[in-house]
Amino acid sequence: MKNFIKSIINLIWAKKNFKFFIKNNINFKQKNDMQKMINSLSFEKNIRPINIKIPENKKILVIVPHPDDETLGCGGLLIQAAENNCNIHILSLTSGLPSDQEEREAELQLAANQIGIKGITFLRLTDGKICNEIQQKSYLTDICDKFVPDIILTPFLFDHHLDHVCANKLFLESLDNIDSEIWCYQVYNNILSNAYCNITKVIDKKTKIINIYQSQTKFFDYAHWNKGLNAWNSRLSLSKEHKYVESFFISPKEDFVEMCKKYFL
Repeated sequence: MKNFIKSIINLIWAKKNFKFFIKNNINFKQKNDMQKMINSLSFEKNIRPINIKIPENKKILVIVPHPDDETLGCGGLLIQAAENNCNIHILSLTSGLPSDQEEREAELQLAANQIGIKGITFLRLTDGKICNEIQQKSYLTDICDKFVPDIILTPFLFDHHLDHVCANKLFLESLDNIDSEIWCYQVYNNILSNAYCNITKVIDKKTKIINIYQSQTKFFDYAHWNKGLNAWNSRLSLSKEHKYVESFFISPKEDFVEMCKKYFL
């Protein structure tokens, strides 16, 4: 009972503080400074991330700028959600360059099978140039009308990669038509985290799935780097048993669209 009460208090505190962040600390005239502030870890003094309860029997839509982002950013969560009978669908915005499109899509399909993901939609937008291609498009509305997700996973708004940032433009045309909680996941750099997922028991499986993407791992050891990032994220947990952790920023739809409007408009 004591642990339950503590978790509720932490949840209220986390939501209170990320609302304060949204309303008072986002100065989008200084976008480059925002990531510097997040990287300084100063916000961690005010926000105590909560431990995510793995979803059960939910519909989860994962927005993926490039094949492999789903595994790097939230693969541990997805593996456990699939084990809990969640119906997971991936919206893959790009499939790499035209010359390696077939290989990248085959890798994503294999990785999805290993995770337990039931469906993939490929948009085949231009890698590195999706910002203009998703402007005023209804891609997200169209898939949400059919899939009706309870949770939408998307890269954090201040991620290092421009395609990851611009993936969130999809919401500007769509949020009035959906009623989902938005979970922003971490790919490359530190994020403002108000929630975390313990992935210790599935870290080896996640690492193996990352290595499915041989088109990418032949240039860089993404599995090694990502495992180190998840180990660093363990600072978000107060349990020494949580050796590997994925980091998330969870937001109600209304607050998330406010962030996107401030950023893009």
